[in-house]
Amino acid sequence: MKNKSADEIVINAFKKATKIFLDEISKSRITIINPEPSKKGKEYQKKQDNFLKKCPKTLDEAVNILFKEFKKRNKKRELKFIKSFKNGYAFAIAVHREHGMRIRNDFGMWIPNEPLLKSCDTSHPDDASTKIHEKLWDKIIKEM
Repeated sequence: MKNKSADEIVINAFKKATKIFLDEISKSRITIINPEPSKKGKEYQKKQDNFLKKCPKTLDEAVNILFKEFKKRNKKRELKFIKSFKNGYAFAIAVHREHGMRIRNDFGMWIPNEPLLKSCDTSHPDDASTKIHEKLWDKIIKEM
């Protein structure tokens, strides 16, 4: 049997921890769900407008929604995974694809949710979800 290098061991442990985190987070859903487009035109626009009314308008509001969801789950493995990062940016990069996509969709950033994007000081949903994850990481580290 071939001995694994320290780098391989760390990478495999990171992959496993990331999978555990994403499995746990995918079990819960944010209560705001973007409506599926049934018809284009006024009816669709009305659905989008109603959906955006339910979405967070500020960075703090978005972080508080996610933090509340996190506290409901209160999984020790998930908390250990989050605390394993040096900073919020590293955490944001690790969860950008799956959890970030869920945030961008559920918070209506592609519609676009202009107030939330502006609050995140960006015009791009990817950058906004990164800022939300960074601030969420800070809040979890400080309060848990």
